[in-house]
Amino acid sequence: MSPDEALAAAGTGDCFVVFHGDTGEVLAVRPTRPTLGSMTDELFDMKRAVPTVGRFFSAGALTRAVLEEQAADCRRIGARGQQIPDLESKPASHLVEVLEGCAPLPSALELPDDARWIIEAIFELHRAELTPDLIARLSQLRHRYPRCARALDVYLADVAGDRDALWRIWPGHASVDFSVLPQLLEAYGRLGESSQDYVDALLALIGCDVPFGGWFPAVTALGRVGPAAGQRAAEKILAAVHDTEPSIIELRDRVLARLQSGTAWLPCDCRDGHVVERSEARLRRTECPRCLGLTVVPG
Repeated sequence: MSPDEALAAAGTGDCFVVFHGDTGEVLAVRPTRPTLGSMTDELFDMKRAVPTVGRFFSAGALTRAVLEEQAADCRRIGARGQQIPDLESKPASHLVEVLEGCAPLPSALELPDDARWIIEAIFELHRAELTPDLIARLSQLRHRYPRCARALDVYLADVAGDRDALWRIWPGHASVDFSVLPQLLEAYGRLGESSQDYVDALLALIGCDVPFGGWFPAVTALGRVGPAAGQRAAEKILAAVHDTEPSIIELRDRVLARLQSGTAWLPCDCRDGHVVERSEARLRRTECPRCLGLTVVPG
């Protein structure tokens, strides 16, 4: 649909416009504000064929300039979605050079805004490639990217196996930065942390007043600790986790089995609860389907 056709279809009142998520082309215009249900159904049907973006516009707000701006934004996001997988697949040394400003950044990406996911790619997809030189260079970047400093501190302490540094980042009695909680708990898990202070800190997170996904990594972390976490951990998880999502219930039940097990569990082949695989020309790090992130399986 051309801009002129879209403006004509919108009329002078409120409207809802569906854009192609990659190109910004207008796919549909509804000249009245639809109900939430009808809007969701329409977007869902369109997403089966192409990526879509839907936006409401109040009367008179939709103009040619707005359409052009939205189209440019969609093209940028579409290009970004294509360029990120390609960059993630580059060696760790290249990604460090990008952060240092010594290697070109793909056109749709920006620094410092995209520094966090590049850092995540280095440590989560290319951990085995990290040399002392690369680690030293990464440690110098925390001042260049202050918004990523906490994440870098966690990753560097993890690679070094430095429990004291991790505890300085999050002493269990203090409030935690939920933006780095998954990385923190994975690092503690790799160290085999099971102290009572650590268990108490995890239990304090379960059910705390943040969105559910924010504290759920603590459930997996307690599963990694195992029976040493005690019956209190099992009771708190059972009381707090009652979602209907099958994958969540499966993990909850696996963690409860681990906490209440009287027999030894065996190390999983994945080693750290995740697997890195190449899929559709990109590297992907996903939860291990065998151990569900616990690093151990029933004996």
